[in-house]
Amino acid sequence: MRTRRALLAVSIVALILAITLISLRAYYVAVALLVGTLLISYREIWSLIRRKKLPPIDERVRENTSKSIRNGFIFLVITLAFLMLPF
Repeated sequence: MRTRRALLAVSIVALILAITLISLRAYYVAVALLVGTLLISYREIWSLIRRKKLPPIDERVRENTSKSIRNGFIFLVITLAFLMLPF
């Protein structure tokens, strides 16, 4: 239950930031933020869609989650750096 709340909180914060960035006409940064959020939590979202529940937290899920977070963060940093080059 705690994982579902954390996933919901991350999604809501990312959505609020994306709406703010879109209103500031920073479309590329908003897209990078949303894609990074999806990369961080895509395994949990897929499990919720298919099975209507989150996977149990075991060692394999912890490793997958840490890899997803790392990959999503790396993508987000690279994309934001690339998109801020013209500014």
